[in-house]
Amino acid sequence: MNAFGAPAGRHCGKQRNRLYSANSQMLDIYNNKLVRQRGRGTSLHLVELRIPSHAVRDQSARLECHFELDGETLYSVKWYKDGNEFYRYVPRDMPPVQTFQLPGVTVDIHNSTENQVVLSSVQLSTSGKYRCEVSGEAPSFQTVTEHGLMTVVVLPCTNNKHIQYIHI
Repeated sequence: MNAFGAPAGRHCGKQRNRLYSANSQMLDIYNNKLVRQRGRGTSLHLVELRIPSHAVRDQSARLECHFELDGETLYSVKWYKDGNEFYRYVPRDMPPVQTFQLPGVTVDIHNSTENQVVLSSVQLSTSGKYRCEVSGEAPSFQTVTEHGLMTVVVLPCTNNKHIQYIHI
């Protein structure tokens, strides 16, 4: 196994969501944010945001946004990349999911919900700042938001068994 988690011999980045350090220990690949952010005057709050800090090109990436409503009614969950909305979940709409075209962002709508968005076949242009925004229903429309950064990496294809380790 080389420093990138690839078995010895030819490998072209097929290890899904695994990066290894020089001593072959798996690195933490998530920007986990445990948050207790509350909207003003309500009990709506974000509990956890999970955005992979690194994703492997041509693989999928799962972005998670966990929240508690505590008496509020959910109005919407929206996802943004670099300030541009690409995913919207509004439970009272039919269908509840709406996506917006954005270069480098391909949403797997069949595996995306109010708590997670799955991006399929990520590319270098998929790298960026991702933000989850959760809003409660009228009359308050309280909103909480949090963000994280994701970088898409390319694992090398090589026959060289003597790859030097990298420092991440």
